[in-house]
Amino acid sequence: MPTHSGEVSFPGGSEEPGDKSMIDTALRETYEEMGIERNRIEVLGQIGEFPSKHNVGVTAVVSVSCITYFNMETISHSVK
Repeated sequence: MPTHSGEVSFPGGSEEPGDKSMIDTALRETYEEMGIERNRIEVLGQIGEFPSKHNVGVTAVVSVSCITYFNMETISHSVK
């Protein structure tokens, strides 16, 4: 991505109409990008919005997960 070089990336993306909050967005994106189901994630909190290097608003959601498997079908689907 030419506009985001030099930035660290974790699962994330834009809020969609069905998302109830930024936490909901983060949980949905984590499932879509990594195959980790929301019931396997414990949200610890979120950090208020701040601008990225390219002045894009970012809200960090902090969580932990003790996963024992990945949903390989979801991962291979999102990598294609």
